[in-house]
Amino acid sequence: MDQETIVKENLSKWDELCPLNEEQLKSIIILSQLNQFQLDAEQVTDDFDSKANNLASETNESENLIHQEINELLYNFDVNDIEDIRIEKYVNSLNKNSKKCSLISESLNQALEHLNTLTDNYSKVSQKTKSLHIACEQLINDQTKLSNASYLLNSRLSYFTDMEIFMQKLNSPIIENNCEYIIPMLTRIDESLAYLEANMNHKESASYIQIVLQVLRKALNIIKAYTINSLTNVTNQIIQSIQESPDPIIKFSADNAYTMFYSRFRINSSRIKTLMEQLEHRVELNQQPDYEQALADCHRCYIHQRNLFIYQSVANAIDELVNKYQRDTSSLVRSSCSFMIHLCNDETQLYKNFFNRTSFLFEKFLEDLCLVLYDRLRPIIIHVVHIETLAELCSILKTEILMDNIKTKNDMNLSAFEGVCSQLLEDVQERFVYRTHIYIREEILNYNCSPGDISYPEKLEIMQQIAEKLKANQSTSESDSSLSDSKLNRLSAQDQHGMWYPTLRRTLICLSKLYRCLDKKIFQGLAQETLSMCVQSLIKAAELIRKNKTNSDSELFLIKHLLILREQISPFSNEFSIAEIQLDFSKIRDAAFSLMNKKNSLFRFNRDNAFLDFLLNGTLEAKVNMIDSKREVDNHLKKTCESFIQNISDDLFGSIRQLVIKIQAVISMNSDPNAPKVNLNQQPFAKPEKLQDIFAENYKHIKKKLPDISKKMSLYLSNAEIEQIILKRVKASLQQLYAEMSQIVKLNYNDEEQLIIACPAPEQISLWLTIV
Repeated sequence: MDQETIVKENLSKWDELCPLNEEQLKSIIILSQLNQFQLDAEQVTDDFDSKANNLASETNESENLIHQEINELLYNFDVNDIEDIRIEKYVNSLNKNSKKCSLISESLNQALEHLNTLTDNYSKVSQKTKSLHIACEQLINDQTKLSNASYLLNSRLSYFTDMEIFMQKLNSPIIENNCEYIIPMLTRIDESLAYLEANMNHKESASYIQIVLQVLRKALNIIKAYTINSLTNVTNQIIQSIQESPDPIIKFSADNAYTMFYSRFRINSSRIKTLMEQLEHRVELNQQPDYEQALADCHRCYIHQRNLFIYQSVANAIDELVNKYQRDTSSLVRSSCSFMIHLCNDETQLYKNFFNRTSFLFEKFLEDLCLVLYDRLRPIIIHVVHIETLAELCSILKTEILMDNIKTKNDMNLSAFEGVCSQLLEDVQERFVYRTHIYIREEILNYNCSPGDISYPEKLEIMQQIAEKLKANQSTSESDSSLSDSKLNRLSAQDQHGMWYPTLRRTLICLSKLYRCLDKKIFQGLAQETLSMCVQSLIKAAELIRKNKTNSDSELFLIKHLLILREQISPFSNEFSIAEIQLDFSKIRDAAFSLMNKKNSLFRFNRDNAFLDFLLNGTLEAKVNMIDSKREVDNHLKKTCESFIQNISDDLFGSIRQLVIKIQAVISMNSDPNAPKVNLNQQPFAKPEKLQDIFAENYKHIKKKLPDISKKMSLYLSNAEIEQIILKRVKASLQQLYAEMSQIVKLNYNDEEQLIIACPAPEQISLWLTIV
C-alpha cells in the first residue's frame, strides 16, 4: 500500500488511534471557535461602513478570551505528556496556525485602523464637496438672473437703438429696389412705437417717439416712391405704345387691347401687392395715420395712372358703338352696357392684383368711367319719340342688365355701374311717361278715325263671311287640320285684334308696355288716365256710328269694345285704383267771412273773439278720393247695356207701351171725383177692335224684328252668354208690359170685349218668344 492510502486509513481511525481527554477536546472546540472569527476580506469591506467599530471591539474581546484560554492550555500543556509523534506534529502545526492567526489578527487591526482613517477622511471630503456644490448652484442662479436682466435690458434698449440701424439701412440706395426688406422693419417700428407710447414715463420717450415716426415716414416714403415709379413706368410704356400704334384709337375689341391695357399694367403687381397688404393690415388695426395716408397716396397714384389712357379709350370705344348703331337704339344700349360690364369687371380684377381693400377713389374712378356711357346715351334717349322703342329700352335696362347681370349675380364689382344704369333707367322711364302722355292724348283721345274704322257692321259681316269660308274649308279639307271644330267655334273672327277699334288696341298695347316698364305707383296714375281717354275715344266713335248707322249699331259697338277692354284689363287686378287727394278750402273761406263780419269782436277777451274763432275753425282739410278706372269702365258698360235694352224694348213693343200710358191716363182721370167720367171702351184708341189690331200688329213686328236683333248682337258681341242676358231683360220687360195690359183689360172691359181684344197672357208671350 502506498503512503497516501495508509494516511487516509489512519485519519479515518483518528479517534480510535488517538483518543483525547476533556481538556484536549475543550482546546479543539476553542480553536474551532477561533477559526469561525476569520472574516472574509470582501465581507469586511462591504460591512465596514455600518459595523466596523462594533466588529472590531467584539473581535478584540473574543481574541483576548481565546488567547487567554490558549495560553492557559499551553501553559498547562506538557510536551512530555505527548506520547505520539503524530500528536507532536499536530501540536506544532497548531502553534504555527496560532502564530498565523496572531498575524492575521494584527493585520485586521491595522486594516480597521486604516478604514477608520478613510471613513474620517471621506466624511470631511463629502462635507467639503457638498459645500462646493451649493456654492456652484448659487453661482449658476446668480448667472441666470444676470443673463435675464441683461437680455431684458438689451431688448428694451433695442427699441431705442434699432432706429439708428434702420435709418442707416433706409438711406442705403440698395433698399429702394428691395422694398421687401422694409416689411420686418415696419413690424419692429410698430413694436417700438407701441412700447414707447405705453411707457411715456421713461426719460426722453417723446423725443424717441418722434425719431421712430421719422424712421416710419422714411420707410413709407420709400414704399410710395417704389409704387409710384413702377406704375408711372408702366403707364409711360402703354402711352408710348398707343402713340406708336398705326390706329390712333385703340379698340377694346382688338386682340392686343387686353394685353396692352391690363397685362402690361400688372407687371410688378405681386411685389406692390405685398407692400400694400402690409399697409392695409395696419390701417385695419387703426395704427398710425401715416399708414392710411400712404395707402391713400398709392390709391390716388393708381387711379391717376389708369385715367391717363383708359378714360379716353373708353370714350372712343363708346363713340364707335354710337356710330355703329345710329339707327338701332336698343342694340346700342345693349352693346354699350355689356361693354361697360366687362370693363368694370376687368378694372376690378386689375385693381385686386394691387390692393385687397376697396377704396372710395376706385369706386369714384369706376363711376366716372360709367358716366362716360351715361353722357353718351342720355342725349340719344331723350330724343326717342316712339314708345315701343322706349319700352324696349326699359325692358333691356331693367330685366337684362339690372336683374340678370347685376342683382342675380350679386356682384359688388358693378355697384358703380348699377347706380349709373339705374339713373339711365329712370331717364328712360321719365321719357317714356312723357311720350305716353302725348301718345294717349294724340293717338287715343284725339284720334281722327277713318271711314274704315267706323264702318260697322260692314267690317264684322265681311269677317264673318271669311270665318264661315275658313270653317267650310276646314271641314272639307282633311290635310289641313291645324284647328279643330271646337276651336273654330270658340274663336270668332270679330274678336281678332284687327277688328278692334284702333284706340282700344293702342290702349291695351300701351298698358302692357307700361306695366312691364314702370313702377306700380307711376303705372296706376298713368293707367287710370289711359283708360279714361280710351273710354272717351270709344264713346266718340260710337257717336259717329250713331250718325251714320243706327242707335243699336252704336250701342253694340260700344258694348263690344267695353267688354273687350274689361276682359283685357282684368289680369291687372287692382292696379287701376288710385287715391286722389283734394284740398278743401271751404272751412277757411267760411271762417274768413265770419272774421270779416265780426270785426267788432276782434279784441274781446272771451269766447266770442273773432280772431280766435278764425284760428280754430279756419283749418285746411284734405279729402282722399278713390278713383277706380275699372269701375268706371263697368259703369259705362252698364249704362250702355241699359240704354241698348231700352231702345230694343221701344223698338219691339213701343206702341204697346204708349197705349198703356194713354189708358193709364184715362183711368187716372176717372179716379178724380171732380173730373168728368169717360168710358175707356168708347175711346178711339181703346176700342176692342183697335186693341186687337194693335196686339196682332205688335206680334208680327216682334216676330220680324227679334231675330234680326239677335243676329246683330251675335255679329257684334260673339258672346252667347251676354246675348242671353240682354235678351232675357228684353223678354222680361215685354212680359211685364203685357201683364199690365192684361190686368187693364180685365178691369175695364167685359167678357165679350175681352174675347174681341184677345190680349195675350204672360204664358202666351213666353211661348211667342220661344217660337221666335
